[in-house]
Amino acid sequence: MPDRYFEEDLRAEYDQELMDVDQRKKLAGRLHQAMKKAGVWPAQPRILDVGCGSGLKLAYLGNDNSLRIGCDIRSELYLRARDRTGPVRFIQAEASHLPFSAGSFDLVTCLSVIEELPDYEAAITDMTRCVAPGGLLCITITNGPLLKKVYALAEFAGGHIRESWWAYARVSAPLVSAWLERGFNIPALAGWRYVHLTPFVIRGKFPFSGVLPFAVLNAISYRLSPTHVHIWIKPSGNERSH
Repeated sequence: MPDRYFEEDLRAEYDQELMDVDQRKKLAGRLHQAMKKAGVWPAQPRILDVGCGSGLKLAYLGNDNSLRIGCDIRSELYLRARDRTGPVRFIQAEASHLPFSAGSFDLVTCLSVIEELPDYEAAITDMTRCVAPGGLLCITITNGPLLKKVYALAEFAGGHIRESWWAYARVSAPLVSAWLERGFNIPALAGWRYVHLTPFVIRGKFPFSGVLPFAVLNAISYRLSPTHVHIWIKPSGNERSH
């Protein structure tokens, strides 16, 4: 089976988690606070969440948003949750064929979804098109190389790991090993400023980690965090030539 293939029927294993309001709210809050701590949260952002699932995480991502649009190839989860998603607007669409004008959003997110996309390069390229000058693209990626070892050890000890967890670990491995500072070497991300947000998320979740120098925490998080949070900031067009 190719490393980049994710079986459609495995999504049902984690659908219920996407409907958990408390969990979605907590995860969204951590991401929002991490962006603010890193100084990259846009003022009154127009947000697009690609692969939004139920839309609940988007619903709680900040409280100063001027627009929240979620899109997903599936609509059933959003339809089940829409009475709890507040101002989120939903559009059914594929990640590599987004029906939005160029530069429509200040923040485009793709959270725990990139692993499922068979052509992640085409999807990322279309996401970059939708980002306004000076705006952000935020992608989370499962730390497959780490989790494959953890899952193997857990099963050796008699535990059971869900097939969807194994799938995420397997298909994310090539993404984790890509040159992230250069945006996977995808031409559309050339020249964008890279920010590794994972250390900021960790500091928000574990305040005691603040005793570690940032460079140390950054290196540790690359190796030991089960999920990585990456941000690329689009040039505003006002940068001076050197």
